[in-house]
Amino acid sequence: MSSQESNQKKSKLEQSSKKYRILTFEDKQKIMKVLQYNNTIDTLSTLSAQYKTSIKNLRRWYNEGINRKPGCGRKKLNLEAEKKLCVWIIEQSAKQGKRIRRTQLKDQAISLFNDKYFKASKAWQDEFIRNYDIKYQVNEILYKKGMLNTLQKQKFLEMQEKRNAETNEKNTENTSNQSNLNQSQIPTQTKSEENNNNCQTSAFCQDDYQWFQTPQFDVKFEESFNQQQFEVSPQINPLNEDSWDYKINQEESQASEFVGFNCSKKTKKQQKKKRSY
Repeated sequence: MSSQESNQKKSKLEQSSKKYRILTFEDKQKIMKVLQYNNTIDTLSTLSAQYKTSIKNLRRWYNEGINRKPGCGRKKLNLEAEKKLCVWIIEQSAKQGKRIRRTQLKDQAISLFNDKYFKASKAWQDEFIRNYDIKYQVNEILYKKGMLNTLQKQKFLEMQEKRNAETNEKNTENTSNQSNLNQSQIPTQTKSEENNNNCQTSAFCQDDYQWFQTPQFDVKFEESFNQQQFEVSPQINPLNEDSWDYKINQEESQASEFVGFNCSKKTKKQQKKKRSY
């Protein structure tokens, strides 16, 4: 047998031994980070061998993005049948004391879906078990009943510890984010302080400001104020001199001038004569 024939047989065996693999979203993100800096054929070949996927998929993710598009055969075929299948798997695992086989899962899924085009392929089974967390739920029931061996028990406890750590980390992060949000909503100053800080006054000369504080300014201000107080503007009486209202007002004004002063008898007689008409 020549070396070429042996190499061809090895390549055929490798191709036949390849398994269907679904990359996670995190793996796709790592691939995209590498391709953003270098998308040559050598890089694509290296990533294809590392993640066991085709170069065609890598190019498609690079050109179109890694987010799943709606439709394209990814819609739920029968949501009620999937829920019933999930309950059936957990119940059968508890009764048998072990995990059910994939052949049993496939037969039960086909009978529940009742669709001639539905085949319950391995890819569909992998996605179903991952979406409904079947593996963890079954192991949890078997662990409570004491039906796991030492190795299975150890793996389950490690998985449980990892999940608890992730849950605590998420809760801590949410709590810190909420506390930061509440802290940012607390006012750091009152409304009056804010107005005072935002208040803008017109600037004036420093020399003028110093002159305002001198005694000369106080004297000038007091003189001008007293002058305004003692200045009497002439009052204009709109009433006619011959009218009764005008005469009565005149008498009241004259009488008010002598209120609080001692008047002689002669003055009082003159005032009475003026009042009689």
